[in-house]
Amino acid sequence: MSRPSKSSLLRNPLFFAGLAVFLAVLPAAAVYVCHRYSAYVMLFFLSLVAAVAGFSLFDTDVSKLIAGFTLYVPLVAPFFLAYSQLTSRVNLALMQGYAMVFITATMFAAILADDLLLGSTLVKLFQLAKRFMMVRRFRFFLSLLSVALFAAGVTSLALILPLYALVVPFGIVVCELAIPIFGNVLQRRREMLALAAVGLNPDYLSGISMAEAVILGFLGGGVGYALGLTLSLSASLPLTALGLSTGWMVTVILLSLAAALTAAILPSAKASMLATPSLLRRWWREAPPFVGWPPTWTVEIPVRLREGDVDSFISFFHEYARTLEGFRYGSMERAEEVRVFGPETVGEGEARGLRFRYIFNEGSTPMIVAENELRVSKSPRSEEHTVHFTVRVTKHESVPDIYRALEHIVSTYRLLAFEWTRVRRRPHTPSDM
Repeated sequence: MSRPSKSSLLRNPLFFAGLAVFLAVLPAAAVYVCHRYSAYVMLFFLSLVAAVAGFSLFDTDVSKLIAGFTLYVPLVAPFFLAYSQLTSRVNLALMQGYAMVFITATMFAAILADDLLLGSTLVKLFQLAKRFMMVRRFRFFLSLLSVALFAAGVTSLALILPLYALVVPFGIVVCELAIPIFGNVLQRRREMLALAAVGLNPDYLSGISMAEAVILGFLGGGVGYALGLTLSLSASLPLTALGLSTGWMVTVILLSLAAALTAAILPSAKASMLATPSLLRRWWREAPPFVGWPPTWTVEIPVRLREGDVDSFISFFHEYARTLEGFRYGSMERAEEVRVFGPETVGEGEARGLRFRYIFNEGSTPMIVAENELRVSKSPRSEEHTVHFTVRVTKHESVPDIYRALEHIVSTYRLLAFEWTRVRRRPHTPSDM
C-alpha cells in the first residue's frame, strides 16, 4: 500500500480533528501536572534557572556543573522553608531527594544538548550574547540585580497589593534596563561592524541583544522568586497556596522576561541598523566543503594581518591551545602536541602558524580526534597575511553528525580571531566593566 502524500493528509478532516484534540489535551495535561505535582514542577523550574546561570557565567563543563549545583542550594532553601510552613503533610526528605535528581538530570542534559546542538543558529546567538555579557560583567550583574529585586517585590508583595501597583515598578525596571542595554550596543559598535563584515545579517545582530535580555529576564525572575520567598519568611508576611504555586512562579518569571525584552526592543533595533553585512562571507557555514573520508576541512579565517600583528596573533592561539593541553585525560576537550612552526616556504611565499591534535569527549561518545593547523601565509605580491584553519579528522566514534562537529570546531577558532581583534585593537577602558 502506498504511503499517503503530505498534501492529501492535510486535506483529510480527521487529521485536523486529531490535531485539535491533541492541542486541547496537551494544555489540559500540563495544567493538571502543574497543579497535582506543583512542588516538584517548581523544583524543576528552579533547576533550570541554576543550569542557565551556570551556562551563562562560565565556560568549562566543570565550572558550569559546580556553579549550577552551588546556586541551586540558595534557590531551593527558602522554597523548602516556606512549603514546610504552609503544609505539614509534605515529606521534606523526599522532596530534597527529588531536588537533587532534578538538578543532576538538568545539568547533564544541558551539557549533552549543548554538544548535540552545535550547529543551531539559536545556540550560536546565545554563545555570542554570553561573550558580550562577560566582557562587561559588572554592568550585567547590576542589571541582573535590578530584575531580581523587581521579581522579589512581585513575589512578596503582589499578593498583598492590588495588581495595578505593579505598573509603576514594571516601568521603572524597563527604563533602568534599557539604558545599559542601549549603551552596550553603542560601545559594541566596532565588534558588531566586525561581525557584520564577516556575514552576520541584521536579524542576528538584533538577536544578540534579545538573547541577552532573555538570559537576564529568566535568571532575574528565578533568583528574584527565591529572594522574594526569603523576604516573606524574614518579614513574616502571610504565605498562601497561590504564592507557592507553579502558576505564580511562572508568572513572576514571565513578568521579568517581559520587562527585559521590552527594554531590549529599541536597542536591538539600533543594533540591526549598525551595518550592512557582506554577501560574500558568512560567519557560520551550513554545508562544509569537506575533502576525503574521514573529512578534512580548510576554511579562511576572516582577518587580515600585517607583519607586526602575526606574532601576536599566533601567540594568542598558542596560549589557547596550551590551555587545552593542560586538561587531563577524559576531559570534554583537550589538546596534544601543541607546536609552533615556520616560517616555511610555500610556492612563492612563506607560511608559519600552529599545529596541534584536538580531542573532543575523550574516553566517551561521541568522540572526535582531529589534527588542527592554523596557517598564516604571505604572498610576495601582497603586504597582508591571510589566515587559514584546517581540521583533519583522524578518528571518530558515534558522532551523530560529523559535519556539525567540524562546523563547531572551525566556528570556535573564527570566534577566537574576532576575540583577538577586540583585545588587540581596542584599548581597555573603565566602560568595559
